[in-house]
Amino acid sequence: MQGGGLSMVASVSIVNRIIKIGALLVSCLLILCANPLFAQKEEPICTFENGLMRITIPYDIGVGQLDSLVIQYNLQDLNLHMGIAKGDWEKAKQDGWDVRKNRKVVILSRPVDGWDQQDFGDLIRMLFSNSATGPEVQPGVPQLFEPCGVNDFISASVKRTGDSTATFFLKWPALPGNVFLSGSFNNWSTLATPMQRVDSGWVAAVELVPGKYLYKFIVDGNWMSDPQNNKTEEDGYYGNNSVYYQTNHAFRLTGNSQAQNVFVAGSFNGWIDNKIRLQKTASGWELPSFVKEGTYTYKYIVDGQWIADPVNPLK
Repeated sequence: MQGGGLSMVASVSIVNRIIKIGALLVSCLLILCANPLFAQKEEPICTFENGLMRITIPYDIGVGQLDSLVIQYNLQDLNLHMGIAKGDWEKAKQDGWDVRKNRKVVILSRPVDGWDQQDFGDLIRMLFSNSATGPEVQPGVPQLFEPCGVNDFISASVKRTGDSTATFFLKWPALPGNVFLSGSFNNWSTLATPMQRVDSGWVAAVELVPGKYLYKFIVDGNWMSDPQNNKTEEDGYYGNNSVYYQTNHAFRLTGNSQAQNVFVAGSFNGWIDNKIRLQKTASGWELPSFVKEGTYTYKYIVDGQWIADPVNPLK
C-alpha cells in the first residue's frame, strides 16, 4: 500500500470520522440507507475461513437464486429447499453441518478436513474467478457478493431513471412477437415483466432500490443475456446472466485533465489498483457505482500515482 492519507466512501448519507492507525490519519465515508424501506435485502453468502465452510441463506431467498447457490457450491445433497420451506435441516445435520438460525437467516457451517491455507486459496480461485489469470477477491468475500460494483455496457441498455427505478432496453432488429424481462428483481418470473415495443426495440421500467441484480431477456420463449452488457456471471446452466448495479454513489475526482487513466481502489475491492476505472468528464473524472452499506478506506490512482481524495477534508 502506498504512503499518505487514505479516503473513504459514502453515498445516500455521508458521515465523516477520523480513524488513527499509528501515525496514519484515515478519512472515512459511511454508506448508510436513507430510508429503511429501501434497505438492501439479505443475500446468500458462502465463505471459507479458519478451516470452515460457512453458508448464510436468507429465508426470503428466491427459488432461482437458491437453485444457483446449490449448483455453484455443489450442495445438491443438503435438500436446502426443504430446509427453507419447512425448517427441516436433518439431512444437513446428518452430513455434518452445524445449523444455526435467527429470524432472518440460517447459517450452515462445517469443517473442511485436511485443507491448509493454500488449499483454501486454490478453492476460492476455483469457485470465484472469472478469468484464467486468477481471482481478484479477498478470502471470505466471494466475487459474487463484493461490496462495490460498477456497470460495464457496450451501449447503455439499462439506465437508472430515479432513486428506485431503472429502464431496461433491448435493441432487436427483427421484431419478435413477445419479449419479457426476467431477473433476481422479479424472482426470475417468465411473465411478470413484459417489455413494450418501441421503434428500435423493447423497453421495460422496473422498480429497483440500489443494489446488484441479475437478469436475462426472454425473446419468443428463448432466454438470452444482454448483448450490450459486458458484465456477466455464470447462471449454473452453462450460460450467463447479465449483471446490473443500481447505483447509489459516484466517485469523483476534479481536474487532472492531462491524466491518461484514473482508477479508484480501496477496502471494498481488496485494493486492486487497475479494476475500477473512472470515466473522463468535462470537469475531471467520475464513475457511478453501487457501494454496499458499510465503512471503507480508498484512494485514487492517477497514472500510477496514489492520492487521497482531495475533497475529503479528513486525511
